[in-house]
Amino acid sequence: MWPAVIVDESNVHASRALKPIRLDQSILVQFFGTHDFARIKLKQAVPFLNGLLSSLHLKCKQARFSRGLEEAKEFLLTQQLPENMLQLRKSIENDGSDVNGQDDAIGSCDNLSEERAEENGEDAEMTQIELGNLRVSNLGRIVSDSDHFHNKMHIWPEGYTAFRKFASVKDPHLVTSYKMEVLRNSDIKARPLFRVISEDGLQIDGSTPNACWKEIYCRIKQKQCNVASELEGNVCQRSGSDMFGFSNPQIRQLIQELPNARSCLKYFENGGDTLRGYRAVHVNWKDLDFCSVCDMDEEYEDNLFLQCDKCRMMVHARCYGELEPLNGVLWLCNLCRPGAPRVSPRCCLCPVTGGAMKPTTDGRWAHLACAIWI
Repeated sequence: MWPAVIVDESNVHASRALKPIRLDQSILVQFFGTHDFARIKLKQAVPFLNGLLSSLHLKCKQARFSRGLEEAKEFLLTQQLPENMLQLRKSIENDGSDVNGQDDAIGSCDNLSEERAEENGEDAEMTQIELGNLRVSNLGRIVSDSDHFHNKMHIWPEGYTAFRKFASVKDPHLVTSYKMEVLRNSDIKARPLFRVISEDGLQIDGSTPNACWKEIYCRIKQKQCNVASELEGNVCQRSGSDMFGFSNPQIRQLIQELPNARSCLKYFENGGDTLRGYRAVHVNWKDLDFCSVCDMDEEYEDNLFLQCDKCRMMVHARCYGELEPLNGVLWLCNLCRPGAPRVSPRCCLCPVTGGAMKPTTDGRWAHLACAIWI
């Protein structure tokens, strides 16, 4: 299931639209997230709210599906379609081609975005995101076999590709396009290699985004000095992470949504989720004398209190899932046991740090109380 909007076929020239299966049994739709067109059987379409109530929005983990949901919700709020969807509609009105329908199957999808990617010699799976003079063509994939592809501030997916328009190294008076990539270091496979290639042939490799762009800034400054340019000192020197796009909130959010992103522990354990608008809430668990799961301060014979000998957080034994008696043995909560994250991770459901937390099946952490409430 995928969020889509029904296309008014009166606005699409008959010779340009997808041929119908049967007009009374099919509809033309445009998908959010991918912006592709398709003709589907009428019985396969359900209202958006019905889909949410049926939990269809939980069926897919792809970043494009999540973007589709966000675009659909924004459309319901504003009644305005994303600009890319409107542009593709104009394309199908003016430049679309006939696609043969099928009698007993879903109509073939005239994937306009794939055609554009193939024309440019690019992978059809690439993401096209334009933010001012930055264009991201591929978000890449999360590297799970090395922890050098992320730090506390950024995640660097292998294969990430972006283009930035900036002053030329050869002639600072001119603006050129720089292609920026994240690759594996050919000598040390576990480490990333950041590469910047300018349109006029310059290639710079570095161990960090900053290393690449510092070299570019240095060469531009030298060129300005050599030609006694009046532009000297006027080139804005932003950080390499800014130039690559890693500091952009929208790009960071999309990278966080890539498959296996939660394996980047250094990033998520140190506040990677702050982009969602939450500020960490710190609680002094030592001073709380009630169960951190059920909030009750009474103790029962078959459900005694347990207190972590390290963080002093208190829970009922059964509330925390400790069904066997401990008989006075040292007890540590999941966050304080060997192998737990060095820094208290964020709950994936709320901004409170620490407390009665346990790991989730997908590698994140959640408070037992939060899990119960949802």
